[in-house]
Amino acid sequence: MARAPMASISISPNPAHDKISNYSTDPIMHSLAIYDLIGRTLLTENLSVWIYTISIAHLSAGTYIVEAITDQGVRRTKLEVLK
Repeated sequence: MARAPMASISISPNPAHDKISNYSTDPIMHSLAIYDLIGRTLLTENLSVWIYTISIAHLSAGTYIVEAITDQGVRRTKLEVLK
């Protein structure tokens, strides 16, 4: 029996300035979090949709980790914020 492919997430635009849209190949996304490179949680959103737009205007310029939790597991990707 073939295994289903693991979910992936994509963030656009990346790099971003004031908002991002998150897309997951898994239709059931539970939460989205943004962490700095030290590991501090800067934003957490509970979700019930597979495409979501979120404001990042409060984030300083830099590199962040976006983490999405779906029915298929946890996925992470880098986000570059420009000001």
